[in-house]
Amino acid sequence: MDIVLAVATLVVAAAVLYVTLTLGQRIRRTTAPLIEDLAGQLEASSAELRRQLQAVVAELQQDRDQLRLDGRKIQGRLDHADSRLTTVANQLQSELDRIRRLSEQLGARQDQQGQGLGGRLLREVLDGADRDGVPAYLESSNERNLSLYERNGFRVVGEHRALGRGPTIWRMWRDPGT
Repeated sequence: MDIVLAVATLVVAAAVLYVTLTLGQRIRRTTAPLIEDLAGQLEASSAELRRQLQAVVAELQQDRDQLRLDGRKIQGRLDHADSRLTTVANQLQSELDRIRRLSEQLGARQDQQGQGLGGRLLREVLDGADRDGVPAYLESSNERNLSLYERNGFRVVGEHRALGRGPTIWRMWRDPGT
């Protein structure tokens, strides 16, 4: 009986081995094309993704380079604008300096007032302003002098009290050639 049991065990083991080998071969035959097809698809997808990734990297590099160029252009434009503004500011300052032809204080000693000295000095300054084609501006705190300035082409453009409570100061303007 031991022999029959041993033979039966061997037969069962051989059958299991046969089925395993047969199924393994069948499975390999059936799955091999699927696995090869899947591997081919994975390889093609991987190559396409690699190509797309390289294209994105190239675009990003171009964008980075363009941004560098744009940054340089912007900096160049800012530098140019700064230079232009400086030039305009200098020209404006020059014009303001030309407008300020009248001295801070124009006047005659009390014993020489009424002899035309202030008027002659004023005419001299205004003749130069007219030659240069620039306006003139002055401030007067003496109301008696307003008529002198008005006779020489000035007009009152504003008035205010010094420090809010001091004497009245008249601001006067004269266009060139007036």
